[in-house]
Amino acid sequence: MAARNNSCLPFFLPSLLVFLLVLVFTLASAVPQARASGETAGDGIGSPAIPGVPKAGPQQPALVQRVEFVGNRRIRSETLKAKIFTREGDAYSEDTLRRDFQALWNTQFFEDIRLEVEDSPDHPNAKIITFYVKERPVIRRIEYKGIKSVTKSEILD
Repeated sequence: MAARNNSCLPFFLPSLLVFLLVLVFTLASAVPQARASGETAGDGIGSPAIPGVPKAGPQQPALVQRVEFVGNRRIRSETLKAKIFTREGDAYSEDTLRRDFQALWNTQFFEDIRLEVEDSPDHPNAKIITFYVKERPVIRRIEYKGIKSVTKSEILD
């Protein structure tokens, strides 16, 4: 019994791939043309467009215009910006701001942190993020007074 020759399979495989690619591109190009011609309202369910009423597009997310730090004296603002996730120009996200607050708190540089978000007066749909911080006090000097029986060097050891 002779082995069967499957030489026709390699011939049909490229033709099948070309057919599938043409089908996919045809279907993909039909969807934007339908939306551009106003056949649907853009809500994704194919409801008809109403003449004279603008289509409800997706609302753009608010952007972070600026991140500010108020109350920091020893720690530079650039250092604090490196500790947080939010950057200027990013999409505004309350979850990210919670992470930023926690990241600053975990540094243990501050005894109090307050976060305020305000709308930008310059740009519509933009936010200004302000962190109000109160740094922990620093112990600069320890003085030992009234100690007669022990020397300072013995205490420091």
